[in-house]
Parts: sequence; structure tokens; C-alpha cells
Amino acid sequence: MARLPECFYRILFGILLYSLFFPGSSFAETDVERRLRILEERFESQSKKTEWLDRFSFNGDFRLRHEHQGRDPQNASNKTDRNRQRIRLRLGGAFHLYRDLDIGIRFATGGTDPLSANQTLENTAETKGIELDRVFAEFRTGLLKLTGGKFATPFMGSELIWDGDLSPEGAVEQISHSYGKTSLKLILGQIVIDEISGLSDDPYLLAYQGVVSQKLSLGTVTLGLGYFQYYNLAGNTIDNDPSNSASTNTLDGTAHAFDISTMDIIGEFAWNTAVPITFFGEYATNVEDDPSLDEAWQLGLKINKKAKTTLGWQVRYLYRLVQQDAVFANWADSDLHNGGTNYKGHEMGIDIGLRKGIIFKFTHFISKEERGPKDNLEKSQFDLNFIF
Repeated sequence: MARLPECFYRILFGILLYSLFFPGSSFAETDVERRLRILEERFESQSKKTEWLDRFSFNGDFRLRHEHQGRDPQNASNKTDRNRQRIRLRLGGAFHLYRDLDIGIRFATGGTDPLSANQTLENTAETKGIELDRVFAEFRTGLLKLTGGKFATPFMGSELIWDGDLSPEGAVEQISHSYGKTSLKLILGQIVIDEISGLSDDPYLLAYQGVVSQKLSLGTVTLGLGYFQYYNLAGNTIDNDPSNSASTNTLDGTAHAFDISTMDIIGEFAWNTAVPITFFGEYATNVEDDPSLDEAWQLGLKINKKAKTTLGWQVRYLYRLVQQDAVFANWADSDLHNGGTNYKGHEMGIDIGLRKGIIFKFTHFISKEERGPKDNLEKSQFDLNFIF
């Protein structure tokens, strides 16, 4: 390698000396540059401290409700009308630990009832509690999504089987694939019902559902086929909310008399008209041999005009019939006929978007018993929802 000329080293040495004795020169850091450097260092330090905030997404909602329940004086029981004021607060979010892994969490009012986050205003203005409603880990890779913990119901929407507020516990595996205008999904669930400390076999649910969605020129058709097998119900007393009476499934004393294995078929057609209309229907049957009151079904429609926007709206209606042992009563819809099974009736309502994130909802229910003593009920709910 050729050696650099001696004059080069003399020039370099001279530049270093000049920088030391004349710091204001262009070779030294200026005062402005020094201040900028300090600001950059402080910004980087603060960014590291708050980096976790950039990986956290937050959501929540608050609801005010007035509810009136009108009972028929000729009922066998439950003859008294009722009015109550209720609130619901839900706060949650997800921490994005990695690109493919989230940790989700949500807190809600309502006590320990798994089917309602509503909190009734009562007891001389007592303070209201907040409970852990959801906490789960969700891992995604390719076509596969794995979820474990306490999470939102993963199956195709059906309040015939799953109340809208239910957060089941256990594990779920989902495989999804889209090909052109066709979407396919397979959902497998291993769901905990109860743990009974060795006194008997623990009740649990193994769930299977396949869903196919096809886009057509007139709209989108979605079909779901599910099989929900509940193990070790018979002989066990299962009551999720101590404030409620025992399950409306057939009982032997306080325990479930039968096991339940529900086969469910659900369909939906979203019609792409100027004002979109969605038709839906569902049929469920308990395929266990023992119970004879083993069928449930519902039909309905929704007419939607951007209900979540200012002056948007939605009109909805459904008719439902649920025999006593068609579905697991403890997790079914808790609004129509105040929940459980052994009823038939109508649900109708209208939603109006007042402003972005503020929605007024009115829902009216008319129902009665499917079999047995007379139990007619009309219920109205007036809701003001704030979404943030």
C-alpha cells in the first residue's frame, strides 16, 4: 500500500489544533447544533419511555338505559310491572406485543353476571363495581388464529345460543381463507363451563362451526353450520349468577336433567339495495335422545342506513321460539322474555345516530311461555349509547 504524503498528516494535525483553540469555527459544534443535539437526545429518551403507548389500542362505551317491564295480571306468577334505570360502562384495549401477538383486556360494570354488564341504579346511591370482563392472548400466523383466556364469542352471531354480553373462557382455533368472492372459516372451541373441585366431572363445551360467505351481484350470502356439545351437564347444578333462579332447562331437583348437544344452522343474506336490507334465519335442535322439547328457531330482518353516523338509522325485527332443552339456557339471550328457554316472542327496534359515536336505541319485546303456566311479558328499553 502506498504511503500518504507527509504534508497530509501536517494538514490534518493543523485542523485539529485549530478546532481546539477556535471553537466557534466551522470545524467545531456550534451553539445551535449543540442545542439541537440535546433536544434529539431528550426526545429519543422520552420516546423509549412511552414506546409501549404506541403499541396499545384503546376502546370503550357507556350506556344509559331506562327499562319498563309490563306483566299480565293474569300470569301464574311474575304479575308486577317493573321500572329501572341502568348504566353500563366497558373499557378495554389490546397491547400489540408483537406483529402477530396481541394481549387483550376489558373491564365492565355489572357484577359477576356473565350475560349482562348492566348496573341498576339502586340502594341509596351505593358505589358501583367494575369486574374483569375479558383477558386473552391472540396469536395470528397465515390462515390460523389462536385465542386463549376469556374472550368475545368467536362464532357466527346468534343470540339464540350466545348472549351478546357473554365472554366465554377457554381456547379457540380459527382457520380462515378467502378465494375470490368466497370466504371460508372453520372455528373450533374448547370452552370451560365450571370447575367442581373433584366432586363430579367438570362440565365443558366442545364447539365446531364452519362458515362460508359468498359475494353475489345482489348482495352477500353467509351460511354457518355448528355443533355445540356440552359435556357433564346432567347431574350438575350450574347457576352462573347467584342473583338469578336456576337454569330454565329441565332440572332434576337443582341439577340439569339432560346433557345438551345442539346442532345449529344459521343463514344471512345482505341485499345491496340503496338502503341495505339483511335477512337472517336460524334453526337449532338438541340431538341428545332424552329431551323431547328440543327445537329452537328465529327469523328476522334489519334495514340499515348508516346507523352509526349522524342521522343514520336502523330498523330491526325478529320472531323467535325456544323450547325448554333446545340450547344451553345459562348462555342464551337474556333480553327476550328475560332470557333462558321455554318462550316465544317478538323483538323490534330502531336505532338513530345522533352524532358520530352517539346512538339512541329503542327496543320493544313481546313474549310469552312456549309451554306451561301463563307468563306474558312486554318490555321496552330506551338506550343512549356513547362509543369512544
